[in-house]
Amino acid sequence: MRATKAGIKNTYTFDLGIPGWAEQYPDKVILLGKVLSESNIAFISNAKFLKKTLPWPDFKKMSAGRGIKVIDTRDIAQKGYMRQADEDKLSREELERLIKFRSGNRDMLLELGKTKVMSQSFDMLKRNVIGNKRYQHQTLLIFDQVGKQVRWLMYHLEAAGMKKYYFLEKGANGVIGIQAYGKL
Repeated sequence: MRATKAGIKNTYTFDLGIPGWAEQYPDKVILLGKVLSESNIAFISNAKFLKKTLPWPDFKKMSAGRGIKVIDTRDIAQKGYMRQADEDKLSREELERLIKFRSGNRDMLLELGKTKVMSQSFDMLKRNVIGNKRYQHQTLLIFDQVGKQVRWLMYHLEAAGMKKYYFLEKGANGVIGIQAYGKL
């Protein structure tokens, strides 16, 4: 829409997103350094991905178990952090939204057992956890902001031979119900 409004003609969208593109055009997708159609990496269908997602009540219940590691992959902004100078520029409505988000985020983390939640960006997670023998047989509960980015982590987890992992359905946003940023 922005391209069209800017006067760019012949603008098209591929409405199935990146997973849909990978499924439709595996010869045009590079995943884990290899063209998908030429590698031994199997395309992960939406059905297979959904089998690894848990609704909030199940995710929370499982997090209370022994030997479970909960991993928050959200970035700083998605967690509601910003420089004080930027926060001071927020409108009253935006500040109220941020405060509401932070309260919901705190409550969610407390329900998961705040000390049990490890914060790892995607890159750090790949380097520190995936394929690490320490975590190889441990159950991992992983969440992102909206439950979509974790789908790509699944390829890395599977390639490393990890089997005991689950994702939070709809991510943190599905629990908190509001994002720290964006339009009101």
